[in-house]
Amino acid sequence: MRFDPRNGRIATFLLIVFLWGQYGCVFWHRHDRPTSSLPKLTEKRTRIYLITHNSVRSSIWKVEHPVLTNDSLNGKLVLLPDAIAGRILEAESGREARVERNKVLLHLDGTVVLGDTTTTWTGLALSHVTRIEAFDVDAGITIGVTILTVAACFGFVMLLVYLLKTSCPFVYSHAPDGVHFEGEIFSGAIYPQLERHDRLPLQYIAPVNGEYRITLANKAKEIQSTDLLKLVTVDHGPGITTLFDKYGAIHAFRDPQAPLAAKDLNGTNVRERLLLQDEFAWMGDPLNEREEANDGMELTFSKPPGSKTGKLIITARNTFWVDHLYTLLLDEQGTLAPEIDRKNTELPADELRTWSRAQRMPLAVWMEARPGEWERVDQFELAGPMAWRLDVLELDLSRVAGDEVHLRFDCGFLFWEVDQVAMDFSADDGMIVRELDATSALDRNGADVLQLLSEDDDRNYVQPAVDDAAEIVFPFHEPASGLERSVFLHGAGHYRILHETVPIEPDLLYLRSFKKADAFPKYSRERWQEFQRTQVAIPL
Repeated sequence: MRFDPRNGRIATFLLIVFLWGQYGCVFWHRHDRPTSSLPKLTEKRTRIYLITHNSVRSSIWKVEHPVLTNDSLNGKLVLLPDAIAGRILEAESGREARVERNKVLLHLDGTVVLGDTTTTWTGLALSHVTRIEAFDVDAGITIGVTILTVAACFGFVMLLVYLLKTSCPFVYSHAPDGVHFEGEIFSGAIYPQLERHDRLPLQYIAPVNGEYRITLANKAKEIQSTDLLKLVTVDHGPGITTLFDKYGAIHAFRDPQAPLAAKDLNGTNVRERLLLQDEFAWMGDPLNEREEANDGMELTFSKPPGSKTGKLIITARNTFWVDHLYTLLLDEQGTLAPEIDRKNTELPADELRTWSRAQRMPLAVWMEARPGEWERVDQFELAGPMAWRLDVLELDLSRVAGDEVHLRFDCGFLFWEVDQVAMDFSADDGMIVRELDATSALDRNGADVLQLLSEDDDRNYVQPAVDDAAEIVFPFHEPASGLERSVFLHGAGHYRILHETVPIEPDLLYLRSFKKADAFPKYSRERWQEFQRTQVAIPL
């Protein structure tokens, strides 16, 4: 059976995919453009940066969610760290297009002064732009999309992301400067028997009026059930990063080491993609023709003498493609979808996890204990597509011979994006961990849901509709003297995807084929190739 390309989700998803981008091994050149050409820029997924100049230094600001008119630019500005800014300022023509492609640098005159590290502009006059630099790629590879089109579609695209995604509860943290999206929690727990605990790092949270506050929101067509919510504070010394692993153990990182080498399964060097949290990520090979339709990479780390364990740290997320792909698979089920869903709710959790693993949904980690002897040692669980997720696994290195650790990541076709990878060998000590109970939890109608979230039991806080939300308050206590603080949200729960039944008779033989290993990765590749052949007009 082949999925009907007339299905409306294919057309609407194109709006999401063209923002995500495609991949190619091409080269670019950096050159100036006349300032009059700014409103007519036509690069695919163009990324806009502002450069301010003064007598001391130049600063670079990334423009998020740009809205470009004939005479002004609106958008949220984020000041780039010196290391990333330096790479942009010093970039020269000829490097691989994946590094710098689709960037446009707008140099501003000296009258423009940007103060805060994050600012929302109501409008920047383009008359302040004194110079434009562009990084052009091979025209035969790129797809022409204007900045203005991207800006006009952005709100609609985000609405589609929310309504078509099959993900999990959104977490927002409160701070004196506003409310910030942090990420998703217990991704992949799509049936009650898959309910799991998760500990999400909260990067932006800060006390407001002497309290910590988070908002838990349903932004998808799902029924979301949260069994437990607690806040965890970890006080530690300056310069130390902390993370919980999926088993609930807390780890400290004092000196994370970048990989000595990293190559994809084609042997291409991808190390540069994994060095910084800069969204210059590894995303797999869309031309992959491997029999299993799997993807991945191999990494080499230096192992200090005597090290028996190593902590593998990644910044990663699932792609929007795999999120959408699952929806297409539900469509394939046609009128049988409700019955298949009912049967899945009765399957043992281990059977569902075994299927997920056989379909290469998690990011599997393999280790070479001896030359040529590879062993699957663990896996990173699904992270969701909406935010980058910091995660860690502790690996037993006692059987690793020599002074290097060789690892392999493995996943399905275009299932994962990996932005940064490192390994740390320091001790997990010097941390003060405290778990906090909520003092208040009110849903959007003012109903008290505190007792539903206070214990890991059968009483869940249920969010059955889009925009259902609750604000949860936790007590704040000062960090110990001289220590810094990391904050995590400890949650447990699951969610059920609400899917409108497609009125078609399914191909039962075809559906049974998904019981075989690697069926979903192969389905992903087949649909991706079909998508690449599909030409859909996008009305503006």
